[in-house]
Amino acid sequence: MASIEKMLRLAYQDRCPKAYKELVENYPSFFSETAEEAYEQISQLALQMQGPDVPGETTLEKAGRLNAIRLQAKEIVLHDLIPEPEEPNLDVDGKPMERFEWDPEASDAENREAQLEWRMRILDRLRAYQTGDQEEEESGEED
Repeated sequence: MASIEKMLRLAYQDRCPKAYKELVENYPSFFSETAEEAYEQISQLALQMQGPDVPGETTLEKAGRLNAIRLQAKEIVLHDLIPEPEEPNLDVDGKPMERFEWDPEASDAENREAQLEWRMRILDRLRAYQTGDQEEEESGEED
């Protein structure tokens, strides 16, 4: 339960710093109570998802299946509890982060090519930021 509480705290600090500050000041037990409720929801959902025993399943296979189900339940519950960011995600250079969207109309090869180009643009921006080239590009644009 402590790990869920810590995860919620970190998510709020990172994504919603204003809301986090307000919650800590006005409702200090919010994270512990929410983590307790989440733990109960995860347990209930995992029980619903596990279903009956699989015929011929070994003990090790069953343990693996139940662990996977528990992780899926945790992911489902936490997805609903972790807030969306107050502000859009910003890239290393302070610009809104570019997202890649899979085009259902395009072929798999075209989508893979577009995704590769997107990744290269992101890496180029990161390299430019790390080496300081971004500052030179911006100062050159102002002239």
